[in-house]
Amino acid sequence: MHYPPAAVLRLLSWLSAETDSVLSLYCVGYWGGEVDYAYSWVFEGRSGAGKVYIDAGDEVLVWDRRVPSDHPRELIQSGYVLLHTLDHHGVYLDGGYFDAHRRGFDWQPYRVD
Repeated sequence: MHYPPAAVLRLLSWLSAETDSVLSLYCVGYWGGEVDYAYSWVFEGRSGAGKVYIDAGDEVLVWDRRVPSDHPRELIQSGYVLLHTLDHHGVYLDGGYFDAHRRGFDWQPYRVD
């Protein structure tokens, strides 16, 4: 698995702190229709708080990004890296699906003429 360069993560951390905004970087790869890897870094503004999430099959590893990488990681028994990442932005998906990607989504109110 290839992670972003440390310089990119430092830039995102700085930008998050400078704007006091939640900022995240989510990476996912598929092979044969299945998730091959998924991970994210979440930066939470000036507080310096944030999380790192890594897909571990049927579970998600998570740890505070301010803690050294050799520190024991918390194991979340369910969920997906993307859903845990979006929680930090206040985005909650009904049943794990983005409504606009569902067949029954009513596009009419968003139509551009």
